[in-house]
Amino acid sequence: MRKVLLIGAIALLIVLAACGGDEEESSAPKCETASDCKASGTCKEAVCRSGSCATITKQDCCGNKKCEDRENSCSCPKDCGKCSGAVELKDSRGRSVDAKFLGKQCKERQCVVSYDSSKKKGKEVFTEFKGSGFTFNMYVKFQQPTDVSTDKVVVELQLKDLDAEKIQPPVTVNEVRLQDGSTILGRAPTVLIFDAVGSEESQAVDVTFDLPQPEDSHKITVYLDYEYTPLKTSRDGSEPQPVERKTYKYAVRDQIVFIDPSLIE
Repeated sequence: MRKVLLIGAIALLIVLAACGGDEEESSAPKCETASDCKASGTCKEAVCRSGSCATITKQDCCGNKKCEDRENSCSCPKDCGKCSGAVELKDSRGRSVDAKFLGKQCKERQCVVSYDSSKKKGKEVFTEFKGSGFTFNMYVKFQQPTDVSTDKVVVELQLKDLDAEKIQPPVTVNEVRLQDGSTILGRAPTVLIFDAVGSEESQAVDVTFDLPQPEDSHKITVYLDYEYTPLKTSRDGSEPQPVERKTYKYAVRDQIVFIDPSLIE
């Protein structure tokens, strides 16, 4: 009886071993050429190597997770990232910041810096300029952002009050200047004459400062160089004194963003 059981067990092992061998052999893919093989997935290619099918990743193929020489963010955003968002700039301390008005867009399959001029808005700030015996209403007008190739900063002055006992008209403005600290952003030598209350004059100032990058922000101060003739009152009446020349300055609270299209690549 034991011999019968032993023979039966050996026969079963032989059968199982034979079945297992056939399964391993049948699971191995066989091929003669690449056409006998199939590949699935983007940028995947089937090849036949030593009689077995294999899959390789294609080169110079959009979707292989490599940004290659012939690709860029416009021709293949899958591999190179999207051409979108703000342009990265440097602030006055050298830190990386995002541009406020410059962005990225695709043009002729290349990612380029773009400026949307439709976002431009006119701004106006007001202050009262009080001198010795006179008062001006002063308006500073500019575009936000200011395109240095076309836009100007305009300073408008209106003589609001004049004390004829303290000064002899006119009050004359000889220069309007825009500065950021000691840096001159633009200047306009001029002759603006105010000889009566209600007199109005304006001066446009070109921004001539060379921007270090396509978009640059500055906190500006408006300087006015002016002169007038004070009067000295005595028993004999008012006598003109030597001309006095002074400078008035007004710091615009908000920063002005300047754009130079010639620096946009």
